[in-house]
Amino acid sequence: MAAPLSPARPALVLAALLGSCIVLLSVQVRRAGGGTLAEEWLLDASSVLVRGATGLRSTAASTRERFYSMAALRAENEALRTRVTSMEVQLHALRESGLERDRMVRLLGAVPSPPEGTRPARIVVVETAGPFQTALLDRGRADGIVPGGAVVGEAGLLGRVVAAGERGARVQLLSDRTAATGILLPRTGRAAVARGDGASGANLQYVPAIADVAVDDEVVSSGTDGIYPRGLLVGRIAAVRRPGSSLFLELPGRDRGRPDARNARLRLSSHPARRARARVRSSVPGAAGAVTAVLGVALAALFTLLLGVLRLPHPPDLFLLPVASVSRRGRAIPAMLTGLLAGLAQDALTSPVRLLGLNAFSKVLLAYLMAAIGARALVEKPVMFGILAWAAVALDSLVLTGLVWVLRGEPLLPDLLSVTLRAAGTGVLAALLQAGVRYPWKEARAARRRRKLA
Repeated sequence: MAAPLSPARPALVLAALLGSCIVLLSVQVRRAGGGTLAEEWLLDASSVLVRGATGLRSTAASTRERFYSMAALRAENEALRTRVTSMEVQLHALRESGLERDRMVRLLGAVPSPPEGTRPARIVVVETAGPFQTALLDRGRADGIVPGGAVVGEAGLLGRVVAAGERGARVQLLSDRTAATGILLPRTGRAAVARGDGASGANLQYVPAIADVAVDDEVVSSGTDGIYPRGLLVGRIAAVRRPGSSLFLELPGRDRGRPDARNARLRLSSHPARRARARVRSSVPGAAGAVTAVLGVALAALFTLLLGVLRLPHPPDLFLLPVASVSRRGRAIPAMLTGLLAGLAQDALTSPVRLLGLNAFSKVLLAYLMAAIGARALVEKPVMFGILAWAAVALDSLVLTGLVWVLRGEPLLPDLLSVTLRAAGTGVLAALLQAGVRYPWKEARAARRRRKLA
């Protein structure tokens, strides 16, 4: 498995690609005097360097004497400041190490090595609006988090991962009204089911009215549901109600794993079968994604030519679709390379004036921004994907307007009606394509086949 990219590497790739586009554009754009923009920039840079060197030489000669007279005092002060700073850093590190050790001991139960598949994470947001109770983690697929993993806090079981992005994951809490898990009462060995109450706890179901149950009895996971491992603390029974006509008890429970500011560190543990499926998916080579991106750009170029033949007044930006498709996964470098390829292809098809690098600049910048959004949010629903494409087209128009203004020295305002129609068409087309990709075609075909056989 390849080492994860550092956060600075996508920014360096972005700067390199944008700089290359600017250089490519500067050697093509000519000013009124006949010279290219690159020649003007070189002359300006050389004059600045000459003036800077002259000024630096005169300044160095005038300040040399003062520097030598203050050098000893400055060196002594700097040594003392460095020593104080080093001691403060060491003290802060010691305090943080102690606090982190205490948190990890509470989290892992003083076990030197946690169970296999355990990943530390932190809760970013807890959403408790209505009956749906979810939380957002700061870890995702890049950290080994896969859907289906059990989420455990310091005080007990929190829930399970239901969706995972590149740098984030969404957790369904046990208090969610649609959540349920098999549980066990250790004191009596009675098995039951815990279902979320949509508020702050869970209700125990299918416990007979004659069962031996008491308030404050401990509740743990049984492992029979195939979702959560056995023996994780779920909570304790808050009350025991024995209705006269029902065969089962009413047992509201207290959720011990309720996330809050003191319970922000988690332990995520996936089931072995799900970890195996995740390893199979991660073993697929990255060449498939590159082939898909190149094929998407080629199809965008082909359909752009067809739309040109049809002479549509405001055609959608088809080259933005493969860029958005790669960017929504949160991988910045593949997204920027796709944007570069799509932008160069769009520049090559632009008439009558072809400026190689103009659309490439905007597509690379948009790819980086959309990848940043995809790394922090799950862009899976067709409507959200369409809105992302719509906003990207509008921003693309602004970037191109500003870039042409800088290169040619004169503003060229875009046609607002044309931009609005192109953005709307691109957004609708992106939403339809995303809906087609997400539709379970195989399952629907199998269902039709079963209905015909029946």
